[in-house]
Amino acid sequence: MINRVLNKNKSLVNLIFTFIISRLFSCLLIFILLPFYDSRFFTFKDLTFYQEVDSGIFSPNFLFAYLVKFTGYDQSNIHDLRFIFVFFLISIILFLPWIFLANKTLTKRGSFLYTIILGLHPYLALYSLKFDSTSFAILPVAFFAIEKLLKIKKLKYISLLISSLSSFFRSQVLTFSWLQLIFFNPKKIFKLSKINFFVFIITILLVLCSVIQFNYGTDIITQNFGCYSAEAIGKYLFANGLDRQFSNILSILITPFIHILLLLGAREAIAANCLNLSKEIASLWQLNILSTLCFLSFNFYALIKLFNYVFKIKPFRLNLLIPFSILLPNLYGAAHMRYFICLVPYIMLFIFKKEIKNN
Repeated sequence: MINRVLNKNKSLVNLIFTFIISRLFSCLLIFILLPFYDSRFFTFKDLTFYQEVDSGIFSPNFLFAYLVKFTGYDQSNIHDLRFIFVFFLISIILFLPWIFLANKTLTKRGSFLYTIILGLHPYLALYSLKFDSTSFAILPVAFFAIEKLLKIKKLKYISLLISSLSSFFRSQVLTFSWLQLIFFNPKKIFKLSKINFFVFIITILLVLCSVIQFNYGTDIITQNFGCYSAEAIGKYLFANGLDRQFSNILSILITPFIHILLLLGAREAIAANCLNLSKEIASLWQLNILSTLCFLSFNFYALIKLFNYVFKIKPFRLNLLIPFSILLPNLYGAAHMRYFICLVPYIMLFIFKKEIKNN
């Protein structure tokens, strides 16, 4: 029976195997080469915060914080091979829906190229070696994409449920969940039915999560993280001869555009310490600049392809832009590529838009 199932889904099995091999290869390169570039190898500063925070259910990403404490995962064992192996396996599982979607929507050549790129992607590979709350944003976007691109209407229930539950692990998903709920469109709102009961439960969950994470959300937007915050940009403009009030207004207007560039191409160290990093963090400044430009170019190109797909045919497929609501807090809050990880597999699909079968 197993052989029959494997033969029936041979193309999908081959893609999964290809993905695992390419991701393993990318991770091995990281293990070998990254220490020469970044003496810290890889870090996760937030772990100390999650281990020490004691605000109960009002802790940021509170279910993730409980999970970190429960597993004993901290800075002292972040390089422990046992943790790395487990989190690598979890990462493989989280990306399987994207492989499934590529197999269903792209041609054989397109799905193979997509899978290879997804597996080799160095930033995604790096974050597959550690347990980060961003992992809980990958599945919600994946199920949303499967529902919309394969037009499986019944999947919207599972998609909304996964997004809502994931919000308790990763508050970044909360705005995305609310938009999914708003566009859920039950036919008869005031009628007693299973659908309306489901909507009621989801609404309670999202209201609860919103209340719990409200303070954390306001902190993210107003924290002035790093040297590209609205405050830092305003100070830079003022120091270069502009009027203080005009500098503040101008910084508010241009900060979202700068943060979009950071989301598309900047590692966290750049967002925190500016582009010119110390040798401890980036031993080769040329590689730092080159990698940033490569990530920025690749993600920007994929975005252009997505927008072209959305607006090429009327009526416009505007619902495909809903996942980007995840990034709204980052337009003024902290902004770097880690917040964009959950959207990378999504925008990559549209690089092969000409090969999409079902749309």
